[in-house]
Formats: sequence, C-alpha cells, structure tokens
Amino acid sequence: MNAVEIEQAITDQRLSEQQRMEQQNATEPFFITEEIGAMMVAAGYEFEPPLIACTGRLRDVLGRMGDTELALQPGEIADQECARRQAACLSGG
Repeated sequence: MNAVEIEQAITDQRLSEQQRMEQQNATEPFFITEEIGAMMVAAGYEFEPPLIACTGRLRDVLGRMGDTELALQPGEIADQECARRQAACLSGG
C-alpha cells in the first residue's frame, strides 16, 4: 500500500471496517512518515511509535547471551547459535 492508497483509506468514509482492516494488514512493508502519521492522527487513528528503534542484529544479540539464556530463546537463529557453540566446543574453539 503506497502513501496515496493510505490517504484514500483513511479519508474514504465509504470503506467498511473490514476493508480498512484488510488494507491495514497488507503484506507490503509499511513505514509511517511524519506526513502520513499526521494524516492518520487527523483521521482519528491513535498510535505511538516505538520508543527504541532496533539497531542490532539478532545474531549479535544472541551471541552475547549465556548458554542457559540462549537455550530459552525460540527460533531458527537461536538454534543455529546453539549449534555453532556446540561445534566450537567440540572442535576445541
């Protein structure tokens, strides 16, 4: 959904609530610029941007975790980090 489509979705009162939800749930990446944010607020949408932007890579974050903490993390990247550590232990690294 591009900026024009978003503006139309926000301002077009003829859209049903379901149509608005479908447009909001589009799979295309969506970034709220200051201009789009102002239009959304003017149309009655309330939202707060995240307090902290994530600037680190998950692989780096997991690499700094202890083994016990890492074992509790779900996901393929955590599994890969566990396997990497086990391989390093077995190879003496």
